[in-house]
Amino acid sequence: MKSSCAIQSSPTPSRRPENGSPSQQPLRLWAVGLTLITASATAHAHGEVGDVLPVEPALNLSLQLAVRALAAPEMLPSTRFDGVLLRGDAGIDPEGLQAEHVAAAAAWRMTPNLGAYAAAGAHNEDPAHVEALWLQWRQDDDAGRVWLATAGRQRLAVGPVLGEQWHTGNYGLPALAHRAAFDHGMADDGIQFGWRGPSGEADFALDAGLWRGRRFPGSEHGGSAKPGLSLRAGATWAAWSADVAWLKVEPKARAANTSPAVGHSHGSPICDPMLRQVICFSGRSQLFGASMRWTGAQSALRLPLTLSLAGWLRHEQGELESANGLADYRGRVGGGWLEADWQWHPAWSAGLRHEALDVHHRLQGSGASLLAREARLQHARPARRETVRLIWQARTWARVGVEGGGEVVSGRRVMFAALRVILNFDQAVASPWPRD
Repeated sequence: MKSSCAIQSSPTPSRRPENGSPSQQPLRLWAVGLTLITASATAHAHGEVGDVLPVEPALNLSLQLAVRALAAPEMLPSTRFDGVLLRGDAGIDPEGLQAEHVAAAAAWRMTPNLGAYAAAGAHNEDPAHVEALWLQWRQDDDAGRVWLATAGRQRLAVGPVLGEQWHTGNYGLPALAHRAAFDHGMADDGIQFGWRGPSGEADFALDAGLWRGRRFPGSEHGGSAKPGLSLRAGATWAAWSADVAWLKVEPKARAANTSPAVGHSHGSPICDPMLRQVICFSGRSQLFGASMRWTGAQSALRLPLTLSLAGWLRHEQGELESANGLADYRGRVGGGWLEADWQWHPAWSAGLRHEALDVHHRLQGSGASLLAREARLQHARPARRETVRLIWQARTWARVGVEGGGEVVSGRRVMFAALRVILNFDQAVASPWPRD
């Protein structure tokens, strides 16, 4: 396959990015568990402002465990994802028996207007980290309209279809387009304002956010030139739902590791003054997402079939710099996935997902060819993946899934098969905040 990386060399003066803050090593959490939260409204809402909180004042505690056993003849090429400008680490190798996701959360509605949510999680041997920690104000009116303001560490509001990729989907591997957009996920610090309201036979949702820009595609250590901005609009009518989302951040000195021997790291590398084994991006990054879903059970046909179509596009322009050169950079990576879910029995469902991804890079400047090799951008190729899966809902709190398929990434094709066990425990307790 032909590489989608255009390189033009020209004399460009070198300029060093600002020094980043020292890295921190949080306590590592080892856990044996399993991934995937059930596809309930609570699971879908992991990051959708307002939906994870109890309807009435109460405190809900939850624990999600997901264990996965995956087999493949060699490491999946999407693990490192060469050819896509990410953080440059080796990625989370999904092969073998491991904890795919472990998370504990508390959702507390103190009053009808005030609520809070906190969640901590870990993946395999990654450090334990805070996934969410936010406070929310909510106002409802008699016409069914809702106004929301959520401040703290939270997920980007993107709608239920795109949001299923936040460790809560029916598939063990995140969609290629989602991974290319967010790397291993995004939980940034910021504030989101939301509105929900009916109009005729449709329900609408609007969200706008301001972000610190410290999570990919922003820069954890270099910071952001301006606050990140996000918008989302969604609608649900009859058997249909649709969402569009947009995020813009302006990272400074966002580092990607260039060492071929580096392992996976939950944190981000740092662009220090020596630029040791890193390549640094400074500029503008925009994400565009869209999704549509048809739920056959809610249609006139009453079919137990759900069809979903979704995708992400990440467009970046700015400067790439390493110790060996400086180049003007423009990159575009985009793709999507089509899912079909057949729920032929209350306890059984089968699914099929087809994915495609396209990648383009353009570098111009001093040492552009060397910069492209350091970032492994010469491996940019169209990618695809096909997956089939079967899920048995053994209990309300437990389900077992098997899946298999193959992917072509960076010009390499690898087949895989996986067994997954998904546990989800929820417990409502008396609210610590007495009701009047």
